[in-house]
Amino acid sequence: MEKITEGGRELQEPVSAEPLGLNPTVHEQVLRGMEAVSAPGGTAADLYPYLQNLKERSSGKYAMEFYGKTGTPFRKEIRLGQQELYSSIFLFTALLRNRENGKIEDGLTFAIYIEDQGEHKAVDFIKLILPRILAARRWV
Repeated sequence: MEKITEGGRELQEPVSAEPLGLNPTVHEQVLRGMEAVSAPGGTAADLYPYLQNLKERSSGKYAMEFYGKTGTPFRKEIRLGQQELYSSIFLFTALLRNRENGKIEDGLTFAIYIEDQGEHKAVDFIKLILPRILAARRWV
């Protein structure tokens, strides 16, 4: 990344391209686990057909990669007679990688928290917005 801007101004915090110091095997395992979240059997498996469709629509020069982490936080206190409600959290990253040189050309990360709407609502939200965002960024 060359610049990070907010409201047209460069942020003062420098962006480091330094490696994180993760063991490459561990790094690969973490990425495979996060990729599996949106695959059949994963906690966001509902996304799999959508993501596969988007991957198929990508340009021949570029490949899309998708990584995620879901969560379902419960309320600590439920009063007598209250329905048990839970919220939905989804951290999702999409990368556009150049197939020829392996370089990441673009990336997006979303952190979505939807309170007391039930399981998979954050995943449902990603289904609605992701195709629009990728089309606007000309990934598809």
